[in-house]
Amino acid sequence: MTCQDARNGRLAPAAVGSLIAAIGTPGFAQVLHGLLAETTGADLSSVFLREAARGAGAARISLLHACGDHPDKPEFAMRASLAYARDYWRADRDINRAASCGLSAPSVVRRRAGDLPLGSWRRELYETAGVAERLSLMHGRDPITVINAYVFEGRDGFGGQAADALTAIGPILIAAIERDRAMRAGMAGYSDEDHLAGQLAGSAFRLSAREAQVVSAMMLGHTQEEIAQRQRIARETVITYRRRAYGKLGVANSRDLRALHRRIVRADPSLAPPG
Repeated sequence: MTCQDARNGRLAPAAVGSLIAAIGTPGFAQVLHGLLAETTGADLSSVFLREAARGAGAARISLLHACGDHPDKPEFAMRASLAYARDYWRADRDINRAASCGLSAPSVVRRRAGDLPLGSWRRELYETAGVAERLSLMHGRDPITVINAYVFEGRDGFGGQAADALTAIGPILIAAIERDRAMRAGMAGYSDEDHLAGQLAGSAFRLSAREAQVVSAMMLGHTQEEIAQRQRIARETVITYRRRAYGKLGVANSRDLRALHRRIVRADPSLAPPG
C-alpha cells in the first residue's frame, strides 16, 4: 500500500490480498494492525465484540485482537484491552450508544483521553502509558464489532483525515474480521490465545488482565517458564497469578483447566463462576 493510498483511505489490491490471505491464521491481527497503522497512524489497536443480554444473562464484551508495541511496557496493548473488557466497557458511552440503536453502517468516533468518564480508566489505560486518543469504528446491531486505534502523546493525534480513512476502509476491515471470527469459531480445538484471554477477562469470573493472560496461555499448553519469559515477569509471579485465577475459575489443576477450555470452545451457556 502506498502513502497516497493510506492518505486517501484506500486499500491497495496487494493490501486487500494480504488481509484476505491472513483470515483464519495466527497472523491476521498483525496484518490488520499494520493496515490501521498505515491508514490512521495508529500505534496500538484492539478489536472487540459487544453482545447484547440473553435471557437472564447480562450483556458482554469479548476481546478478539490487541496489537502494537509500547516502547516501555511489554504487552501493554493486550493488558490494557483485557482490563477494559473487565472493568471499563460498561462506562463507555460510545459503545453503549451504538448498542442502544444499532448501526446499519460503520460509525467512527474520536475520543481523547481527557474525555473518558472514569478517572481510573484514564489513569490505568491512557495516562500511565502515554496514550492520548482513541479512534473507534463500530458496526452492527447484535453483536457490534468495535475496531479501536490508539495514538501516543507527542504525535499529531487523529485528525479528520484519519477518521475519513477509517470510515472509507471500515467495511473491508469489518468484513474481514467477521470472516476471521467465523472461521476460527468453526475450528476444532479453538486455539486463539487473545480470544481466550478476552473471554476470561470479560466474563463473570472477573479475572484480572494478567490472570487471564496466564491461564489462557496455560490452556494452550505453554509452561510457566515460557509465560514468565514472554511477559517479562518472574516465574513466582506467574505462579501467583495462576493460583489466583484457579480460585476464581473454580479449578484445581491443569486437567480442570483443559475441561474449562473445552467449554469455552463450545461457547457453553453454563459457563459461570463457582458458587
